[in-house]
Amino acid sequence: MNLTAVTVEGRNLIISRTFQAPRELVFRAWTDPLHLSQWWGPQGFTVQEIDVRPGGVWRYVIHGPDGTDYDNLITFLEIQAPQRIVYKHGDFENDEHFRVTVTLEEQGQSTLLTMTMQFPTVEALNQTIQDVGAIEGAQSTMNRLAEHLLSLQSAK
Repeated sequence: MNLTAVTVEGRNLIISRTFQAPRELVFRAWTDPLHLSQWWGPQGFTVQEIDVRPGGVWRYVIHGPDGTDYDNLITFLEIQAPQRIVYKHGDFENDEHFRVTVTLEEQGQSTLLTMTMQFPTVEALNQTIQDVGAIEGAQSTMNRLAEHLLSLQSAK
């Protein structure tokens, strides 16, 4: 059973999940380089640089199962602790393939995370879903975040 909801609306891919963790902890997991590198993306990716602040960049490489390396470049546009993160996601050839807005909504002791990925066109979104496996990747990443948050809470 996957607890991550994924919907497609026009040129937006919307991922949402409720985490059994306080909003401040979820925000820290998204913005602290020590935490971010523990759960982001598929297994086996390499972080090259993380500077989480408006104008800061995050460079990482995803190593595909076929041996192909995929360079990624995130540029943070907005950080509003502890409720909102906005960034553009690209690579070293095109610095913006899509834009992402992450919101964190407090719900008692839980946090509703909503991640909206806005693509320039419906076709670009569909291509990313088909060629890159964006839906499966998002679900896997949110599962890894849930596991990381659980490990942080049980370490207390």
